[in-house]
Amino acid sequence: MTNQDIRAQLNENLDEAEWAWLIPHVQKDSVIVVAAELDLIDVGVAIASDKVSQVQNWIDGAIRCLGNHGK
Repeated sequence: MTNQDIRAQLNENLDEAEWAWLIPHVQKDSVIVVAAELDLIDVGVAIASDKVSQVQNWIDGAIRCLGNHGK
């Protein structure tokens, strides 16, 4: 599947989620919270395409932001 195919499929399936839909995933620790400044579809494509370094950069940036939040 190409990145364009992944992007098209994610766009087609994108919807607002109700909390009740997320509860089973939260209970299994399988929810990823995406920062508001990132594009949700871009993140989904990166994860689905195994763009490990890009995803790790986002995670590292979020951890740094959380670390600086209390200062």
